[in-house]
Amino acid sequence: MSRGPVGNLSGSSDLLVLQPSLQLLGSYESGLYLPSVDSLGHQVGSGGSFGATATAGVNGYHRWKRTVLGLNYSGSFRHYTRNPYLDGIDQTVSLNIQHQTSARTTVGVSGAGGTYSRGYGFGGGEGFALNYGDFSQGVDPTLAAVPRFDLLDTRTYYAAGGADLIHQKSARLSFRAGGTAFAVRRRVKGLVEMNGYSARGDIMYRVGRRSTLGIDYSFSAYRFVRGFGSSDIHMAALNYSVQIDRNWTLALRGGGYRLENLRAVRVELDPAVAAILGQTGGIEAFYGINYGSIYGAGLSRNFRRAGLTFRFDRGIIPGNGIFLTSRQDAVSAGFGYRGWRRWSLSFEAAYSRMATTFQDFGSYQGYTAGVSTAYRVSRYVHLVAHSGWRTYQLQGNSKGRDSYFTSVGLGFTPRDLPLSLR
Repeated sequence: MSRGPVGNLSGSSDLLVLQPSLQLLGSYESGLYLPSVDSLGHQVGSGGSFGATATAGVNGYHRWKRTVLGLNYSGSFRHYTRNPYLDGIDQTVSLNIQHQTSARTTVGVSGAGGTYSRGYGFGGGEGFALNYGDFSQGVDPTLAAVPRFDLLDTRTYYAAGGADLIHQKSARLSFRAGGTAFAVRRRVKGLVEMNGYSARGDIMYRVGRRSTLGIDYSFSAYRFVRGFGSSDIHMAALNYSVQIDRNWTLALRGGGYRLENLRAVRVELDPAVAAILGQTGGIEAFYGINYGSIYGAGLSRNFRRAGLTFRFDRGIIPGNGIFLTSRQDAVSAGFGYRGWRRWSLSFEAAYSRMATTFQDFGSYQGYTAGVSTAYRVSRYVHLVAHSGWRTYQLQGNSKGRDSYFTSVGLGFTPRDLPLSLR
């Protein structure tokens, strides 16, 4: 609904609370492809393979009187019996510090980094980046410019850091200003890398007991490495959120952007110049400006032992190393249920479509769906199972890519471990 009061960090115990987790899984996955092509230019596929995965993580926080420190780490190791080239370790870590400097002002600093070799997940499990102020939720991959769908299964490294200042002017009115810097590097030399930074600010006003109205502005700059080009984006939008009743919440956002692109384009040479150089085409720098709309909507429903969410967003993203600065439409839905005594179930589906703003690549669309279930064997041990499906399609290419996976194993999740720092 809103940011809530700034002075909500005090009155905490001097404890470090950690929640470790571990999963040991056997799996089968289809649609595995190498980051290379054959003599005809087709991507090399290796079919399906059985494998094993070990995933470990730890979430934790420490509260002082005016400061909260949050940590989130996850690391996984994959091994495939048929294609060891795709074996790898994926890791992501984020650190968040929120400090209350006065009764009305809070400063938050966050950092994140990681590496992965499979650039997508099933059911939206691939999101890494920064998360400001909320240590219990997932993070937004667009903040660190990490793509949701990669075309190739190859090693990617990323890092991001930023800060925000929030000032609560009154019980209803609050302001925020902040910025982020990020970098993305890729193992395959033919993929474009990126450096970037962004600045943002917003004003939020609580118009009633159940609704909040606001306006936000952001500026983002993308500087591409291993490829000529850059993008500068100005975005502004209105925001409205309302708690419809005790269980339903609706959030709406709408606005526009101004996008400046500098890129290299191929041009036809003058016949006289072509005769001298011995080639008919050349490359020149081109500068262009685009305008467009951004909007989004989110709807959530809380049940006694379940939760349901729907979300749609249209915006500008940095791309994925082949598709550069792009307009993206993303739709997702998720459901989680813990109504049985020992069983829990979750499901998520997502659709994403990318269209480049200055490349003649057409569009790239992908679908994912995933389901997970767990059965509590004992206090800390669970039987877990995951299954998912993913497909993508390039416009003008009749051959898309489909893959699915399934895994079964054991999960170990002990309760929170409070450790005194005294």
